Amino acid sequence: MYTHFNEALKWDVTDEKLLQFIPEERREKCRRYHFDTDKKLCLYGSLLLQYILAEYFDIHGENVNIGYGKYGKPYLKNTSLSFNISHTKCSVICAVSSIESVGADAERIGEIPYEVVELCFSEKERETIDKTAENERSAKFYEIWTRKEAYLKYNGTGLLNEMSKLCTFSSELSEGFYTLHVGNYIYNIYSEKDKEVKAEYMSVNMLTEYFLGMNVSAQ
Repeated sequence: MYTHFNEALKWDVTDEKLLQFIPEERREKCRRYHFDTDKKLCLYGSLLLQYILAEYFDIHGENVNIGYGKYGKPYLKNTSLSFNISHTKCSVICAVSSIESVGADAERIGEIPYEVVELCFSEKERETIDKTAENERSAKFYEIWTRKEAYLKYNGTGLLNEMSKLCTFSSELSEGFYTLHVGNYIYNIYSEKDKEVKAEYMSVNMLTEYFLGMNVSAQ
């Protein structure tokens, strides 16, 4: 499930009210961010998680306990569920799986940092960029990059020292990715076993109404 904002991300009174609906650990994480954009994306990623758990798994706020693995990947204590949250610029995605570990990544399409291609992409991934039409090359770069990030988050072992050795087009990995391209954003989800991905958009308005029962200006 994903949501996005307009460009003006300001922390406001409504956001303060919404903090009560996420676990204390996530509240503290939101407050530690310095910039309003990061605070809001952290909050709404957590709200998406709370919504999914409540509506699809009947797990409600007071029963959501989050722990962290050795390399910092969050998990839900006392459940068999796995989740992952990613945010970028003005968008956030939350993926939840009842089958196995899941990784998610979101990026807004921009200019290609070619130094990243040289340092972090495998030979096949670099060839894919080179063979892609120029007007589609930026989108292809971010598609590959989000695949890499989603896989690393799925593994939960932190960043690989040699990312160029990870080829997301390999036969072992390629079938595990689910890619969603919406406007200027690209989202990728990776799960080796959970193949039935259902991606839903939920507006900021809808999330706010769900938790507070109030309307806010469209974002």
